[in-house]
Amino acid sequence: MNVSSVVMVMRMEMEIVGVNKNYIKGSNWERELLDKLKDRGYDGLRSAGSHSSVDVIVWNEDCVYLIQCKTSKEENFNLSNLIWEDSVRELTGLSDNLRKVLCIKQYRKITTLIWSFKSGEMNWVEADIFNLNKLTRKGKTNE
Repeated sequence: MNVSSVVMVMRMEMEIVGVNKNYIKGSNWERELLDKLKDRGYDGLRSAGSHSSVDVIVWNEDCVYLIQCKTSKEENFNLSNLIWEDSVRELTGLSDNLRKVLCIKQYRKITTLIWSFKSGEMNWVEADIFNLNKLTRKGKTNE
Protein backbone atom coordinates (compact mmCIF):
# COMPACT_ATOMS: atom_id res chain seq x y z
CA MET A 1 0.00 0.00 0.00
CA ASN A 2 1.44 3.41 -0.93
CA VAL A 3 1.30 6.61 1.13
CA SER A 4 -1.65 8.14 -0.71
CA SER A 5 -3.68 4.95 -0.14
CA VAL A 6 -2.90 5.03 3.59
CA VAL A 7 -3.93 8.70 3.82
CA MET A 8 -7.17 7.98 1.97
CA VAL A 9 -7.99 5.06 4.31
CA MET A 10 -7.28 7.24 7.36
CA ARG A 11 -9.58 9.98 6.07
CA MET A 12 -12.35 7.44 5.44
CA GLU A 13 -11.93 6.04 8.96
CA MET A 14 -12.14 9.54 10.46
CA GLU A 15 -15.34 10.24 8.53
CA ILE A 16 -16.84 6.94 9.69
CA VAL A 17 -16.15 7.57 13.38
CA GLY A 18 -17.19 11.21 13.09
CA VAL A 19 -13.88 12.84 13.92
CA ASN A 20 -14.23 16.54 13.25
CA LYS A 21 -11.65 19.10 12.15
CA ASN A 22 -11.50 20.74 15.59
CA TYR A 23 -10.62 17.41 17.22
CA ILE A 24 -7.88 16.80 14.64
CA LYS A 25 -6.51 20.34 15.09
CA GLY A 26 -6.50 19.89 18.86
CA SER A 27 -4.85 16.48 18.82
CA ASN A 28 -2.19 17.75 16.39
CA TRP A 29 -1.44 20.61 18.80
CA GLU A 30 -1.16 18.15 21.70
CA ARG A 31 1.34 16.03 19.75
CA GLU A 32 3.32 19.09 18.64
CA LEU A 33 3.54 20.43 22.21
CA LEU A 34 4.55 17.04 23.60
CA ASP A 35 7.29 16.66 20.98
CA LYS A 36 8.66 20.14 21.72
CA LEU A 37 8.72 19.49 25.47
CA LYS A 38 10.41 16.11 24.95
CA ASP A 39 13.05 17.91 22.87
CA ARG A 40 13.67 20.07 25.96
CA GLY A 41 14.30 17.05 28.18
CA TYR A 42 10.87 16.24 29.58
CA ASP A 43 9.30 12.80 29.52
CA GLY A 44 5.61 12.69 28.81
CA LEU A 45 2.50 11.25 27.27
CA ARG A 46 -0.68 12.35 25.60
CA SER A 47 -4.08 11.39 26.98
CA ALA A 48 -5.50 10.60 23.54
CA GLY A 49 -9.24 10.97 23.09
CA SER A 50 -9.91 11.12 26.81
CA HIS A 51 -11.97 14.34 26.75
CA SER A 52 -10.72 14.90 30.28
CA SER A 53 -9.19 17.91 31.99
CA VAL A 54 -5.67 16.70 31.16
CA ASP A 55 -4.51 16.39 27.53
CA VAL A 56 -0.75 16.08 28.04
CA ILE A 57 1.31 15.02 31.05
CA VAL A 58 5.03 15.85 31.17
CA TRP A 59 7.55 15.43 33.94
CA ASN A 60 11.17 15.81 34.84
CA GLU A 61 13.15 15.06 38.00
CA ASP A 62 11.59 18.08 39.74
CA CYS A 63 7.91 18.16 38.88
CA VAL A 64 4.89 16.76 37.04
CA TYR A 65 2.91 19.09 34.76
CA LEU A 66 -0.72 18.46 33.78
CA ILE A 67 -1.52 20.36 30.60
CA GLN A 68 -4.89 21.26 29.10
CA CYS A 69 -4.40 22.22 25.42
CA LYS A 70 -6.67 24.57 23.52
CA THR A 71 -6.60 25.95 19.99
CA SER A 72 -8.21 29.04 18.54
CA LYS A 73 -8.42 30.61 15.11
CA GLU A 74 -8.85 34.01 16.70
CA GLU A 75 -5.85 36.26 17.14
CA ASN A 76 -7.27 37.68 20.37
CA PHE A 77 -9.95 36.07 22.46
CA ASN A 78 -11.30 36.43 25.96
CA LEU A 79 -9.22 34.25 28.28
CA SER A 80 -11.59 34.92 31.17
CA ASN A 81 -14.31 32.99 29.32
CA LEU A 82 -11.94 30.10 28.65
CA ILE A 83 -10.93 29.62 32.27
CA TRP A 84 -14.55 28.94 33.21
CA GLU A 85 -14.87 25.97 30.83
CA ASP A 86 -15.53 22.70 32.67
CA SER A 87 -12.27 21.05 31.60
CA VAL A 88 -10.24 24.03 32.83
CA ARG A 89 -12.13 24.26 36.15
CA GLU A 90 -11.62 20.50 36.66
CA LEU A 91 -7.90 20.98 36.06
CA THR A 92 -7.64 23.58 38.85
CA GLY A 93 -9.34 21.16 41.24
CA LEU A 94 -6.67 18.47 40.91
CA SER A 95 -4.00 17.92 43.57
CA ASP A 96 -1.89 20.94 44.53
CA ASN A 97 1.19 18.69 44.35
CA LEU A 98 0.90 18.74 40.55
CA ARG A 99 1.46 21.75 38.29
CA LYS A 100 -1.56 22.70 36.21
CA VAL A 101 -0.94 24.34 32.84
CA LEU A 102 -3.33 25.79 30.27
CA CYS A 103 -1.64 26.08 26.87
CA ILE A 104 -3.52 27.88 24.09
CA LYS A 105 -2.31 27.88 20.50
CA GLN A 106 -3.73 30.93 18.80
CA TYR A 107 -3.23 32.49 15.43
CA ARG A 108 0.54 33.19 15.30
CA LYS A 109 1.18 32.82 19.03
CA ILE A 110 1.10 30.49 22.02
CA THR A 111 -0.32 31.64 25.35
CA THR A 112 0.53 29.64 28.46
CA LEU A 113 -1.06 30.06 31.85
CA ILE A 114 0.11 28.25 34.98
CA TRP A 115 -2.13 27.76 38.02
CA SER A 116 0.08 29.49 40.54
CA PHE A 117 0.18 31.43 43.79
CA LYS A 118 0.02 35.16 43.05
CA SER A 119 -1.03 38.14 45.16
CA GLY A 120 -2.01 35.92 48.09
CA GLU A 121 -4.20 33.47 46.18
CA MET A 122 -4.16 30.79 43.51
CA ASN A 123 -4.72 32.19 40.04
CA TRP A 124 -3.75 31.73 36.38
CA VAL A 125 -0.36 33.35 35.71
CA GLU A 126 1.11 33.81 32.24
CA ALA A 127 4.33 31.85 31.71
CA ASP A 128 6.52 30.41 28.97
CA ILE A 129 5.57 26.77 28.27
CA PHE A 130 9.08 26.08 27.06
CA ASN A 131 10.66 27.38 30.27
CA LEU A 132 8.69 25.47 32.88
CA ASN A 133 11.83 25.09 34.97
CA LYS A 134 11.62 28.79 35.89
CA LEU A 135 8.93 27.85 38.39
CA THR A 136 9.68 26.71 41.91
CA ARG A 137 8.13 23.62 43.45
CA LYS A 138 5.69 25.77 45.47
CA GLY A 139 4.16 27.22 42.32
CA LYS A 140 5.65 30.69 42.66
CA THR A 141 7.49 32.16 39.72
CA ASN A 142 11.18 32.87 40.09
CA GLU A 143 10.87 36.15 38.23
